[in-house]
Amino acid sequence: MPLYICRWPNGDFSAVSARDPNEAAYLLREVGPVGEAKLFDLANFMVHFSLPKKMDTENWDKMLPPLHLDGFGAQTLCFLWDHIYPEFEKATNAVLEGEAEGSIGDEEAMTQLDQALARERVRLMPAIARTASGDRICMIHLCTKCPEQETGEAGSSLVQ
Repeated sequence: MPLYICRWPNGDFSAVSARDPNEAAYLLREVGPVGEAKLFDLANFMVHFSLPKKMDTENWDKMLPPLHLDGFGAQTLCFLWDHIYPEFEKATNAVLEGEAEGSIGDEEAMTQLDQALARERVRLMPAIARTASGDRICMIHLCTKCPEQETGEAGSSLVQ
């Protein structure tokens, strides 16, 4: 059964296996309406969780298994960087280059990464452009890439 990744407008993502994009959207209603979210099919998906040695005292009552996210498989991680969090990937690469060159300190690195997270949170959120007088002129989509035109081994955009 295919696996779909849903990139929500607020920056979150969900993974769901479904027969087709319509079933994926139906199942994702448990999280929220797919509406403005982007849905991608993914050929390979790997994620690793570990069992902690001690309980997290803040989250013990959330009725979730006591797991920690340890990481993603290489192909999954590449997909997430390229299609789900491209702004954060750019910032991460810039920070790593700056640290290697010695031109960026920890505080500046965290500031750049925080700014990238803020951009990712709003990158896919629809916004209404307004004139100076406040008249609505159009709907715009704050997205630097057009996933409808992206295809490749990792995945392709399926649902708007």
